[in-house]
Amino acid sequence: MDELRTAIVKRLVEYRVKRGFTQETLALTASMDPAYVGKIERGQVNLTISTLEKLLKGLNVSYAEFLRFDLDVTASENPFIDKIAPYIDNLSVEDEKYIYDTVKFVYTKRDRTE
Repeated sequence: MDELRTAIVKRLVEYRVKRGFTQETLALTASMDPAYVGKIERGQVNLTISTLEKLLKGLNVSYAEFLRFDLDVTASENPFIDKIAPYIDNLSVEDEKYIYDTVKFVYTKRDRTE
Protein backbone atom coordinates (compact mmCIF):
# COMPACT_ATOMS: atom_id res chain seq x y z
CA MET A 1 0.00 0.00 0.00
CA ASP A 2 1.17 3.51 -0.64
CA GLU A 3 1.83 5.86 2.27
CA LEU A 4 -1.42 7.86 2.16
CA ARG A 5 -3.65 4.82 1.76
CA THR A 6 -1.80 3.10 4.61
CA ALA A 7 -2.34 6.14 6.84
CA ILE A 8 -6.04 6.30 5.98
CA VAL A 9 -6.60 2.60 6.61
CA LYS A 10 -4.65 2.79 9.88
CA ARG A 11 -6.82 5.72 10.93
CA LEU A 12 -10.01 3.81 10.08
CA VAL A 13 -8.88 0.89 12.23
CA GLU A 14 -8.00 3.26 15.08
CA TYR A 15 -11.47 4.81 15.00
CA ARG A 16 -13.14 1.41 14.71
CA VAL A 17 -11.25 0.11 17.76
CA LYS A 18 -11.85 3.36 19.67
CA ARG A 19 -15.59 2.96 19.08
CA GLY A 20 -15.38 -0.64 20.26
CA PHE A 21 -16.57 -1.90 16.87
CA THR A 22 -15.64 -5.18 15.29
CA GLN A 23 -15.26 -5.25 11.53
CA GLU A 24 -18.72 -6.81 11.38
CA THR A 25 -20.26 -4.07 13.54
CA LEU A 26 -18.69 -1.37 11.40
CA ALA A 27 -19.92 -3.11 8.27
CA LEU A 28 -23.46 -3.20 9.65
CA THR A 29 -23.45 0.49 10.63
CA ALA A 30 -21.98 1.43 7.25
CA SER A 31 -24.33 -0.85 5.25
CA MET A 32 -21.39 -2.81 3.84
CA ASP A 33 -20.31 -6.42 3.62
CA PRO A 34 -18.11 -7.43 6.60
CA ALA A 35 -15.69 -9.27 4.32
CA TYR A 36 -15.20 -6.07 2.32
CA VAL A 37 -14.37 -4.09 5.46
CA GLY A 38 -11.76 -6.74 6.27
CA LYS A 39 -10.28 -6.45 2.78
CA ILE A 40 -10.08 -2.66 3.16
CA GLU A 41 -8.26 -2.99 6.48
CA ARG A 42 -5.83 -5.54 5.02
CA GLY A 43 -5.16 -3.31 2.01
CA GLN A 44 -6.52 -5.86 -0.44
CA VAL A 45 -8.88 -3.39 -2.14
CA ASN A 46 -8.65 0.28 -2.98
CA LEU A 47 -10.73 2.58 -0.83
CA THR A 48 -12.95 4.97 -2.78
CA ILE A 49 -14.19 8.30 -1.48
CA SER A 50 -17.78 7.01 -1.42
CA THR A 51 -16.72 3.94 0.58
CA LEU A 52 -14.77 6.14 2.98
CA GLU A 53 -17.87 8.29 3.38
CA LYS A 54 -19.99 5.24 4.30
CA LEU A 55 -17.39 4.07 6.81
CA LEU A 56 -17.10 7.51 8.42
CA LYS A 57 -20.88 7.73 8.73
CA GLY A 58 -20.87 4.28 10.32
CA LEU A 59 -18.21 5.46 12.76
CA ASN A 60 -19.98 8.80 13.30
CA VAL A 61 -16.79 10.69 12.41
CA SER A 62 -16.66 13.80 10.25
CA TYR A 63 -14.19 14.16 7.40
CA ALA A 64 -12.63 17.10 9.24
CA GLU A 65 -12.00 15.07 12.37
CA PHE A 66 -10.84 12.01 10.44
CA LEU A 67 -8.30 13.94 8.42
CA ARG A 68 -6.74 15.55 11.51
CA PHE A 69 -3.85 13.12 11.67
CA ASP A 70 -2.36 15.11 14.53
CA LEU A 71 -5.19 13.95 16.85
CA ASP A 72 -4.57 10.75 18.80
CA VAL A 73 -7.71 8.67 18.56
CA THR A 74 -6.23 5.57 20.19
CA ALA A 75 -6.27 6.88 23.75
CA SER A 76 -9.28 5.62 25.66
CA GLU A 77 -10.92 6.91 28.78
CA ASN A 78 -10.89 3.29 29.95
CA PRO A 79 -7.40 1.78 29.96
CA PHE A 80 -8.80 -1.76 30.05
CA ILE A 81 -10.43 -1.27 26.66
CA ASP A 82 -7.03 -0.34 25.23
CA LYS A 83 -5.53 -3.49 26.76
CA ILE A 84 -8.26 -5.79 25.45
CA ALA A 85 -8.66 -4.34 21.95
CA PRO A 86 -5.48 -5.80 20.39
CA TYR A 87 -6.51 -9.30 21.46
CA ILE A 88 -10.01 -8.98 20.08
CA ASP A 89 -9.04 -7.26 16.84
CA ASN A 90 -7.90 -10.37 14.99
CA LEU A 91 -10.48 -12.85 16.25
CA SER A 92 -13.15 -14.47 14.16
CA VAL A 93 -16.67 -13.09 14.28
CA GLU A 94 -17.75 -16.15 16.26
CA ASP A 95 -15.03 -15.55 18.87
CA GLU A 96 -15.91 -11.85 19.08
CA LYS A 97 -19.55 -12.78 19.65
CA TYR A 98 -18.52 -15.26 22.35
CA ILE A 99 -16.55 -12.54 24.15
CA TYR A 100 -19.42 -10.11 23.82
CA ASP A 101 -21.88 -12.68 25.20
CA THR A 102 -19.52 -13.45 28.09
CA VAL A 103 -19.11 -9.79 29.02
CA LYS A 104 -22.85 -9.27 28.76
CA PHE A 105 -23.45 -12.31 31.01
CA VAL A 106 -21.00 -11.02 33.64
CA TYR A 107 -22.59 -7.58 33.48
CA THR A 108 -26.12 -8.92 33.98
CA LYS A 109 -24.97 -11.14 36.85
CA ARG A 110 -23.31 -8.15 38.53
CA ASP A 111 -26.52 -6.11 38.23
CA ARG A 112 -28.49 -8.83 40.01
CA THR A 113 -26.07 -9.10 42.92
CA GLU A 114 -25.81 -5.37 43.67
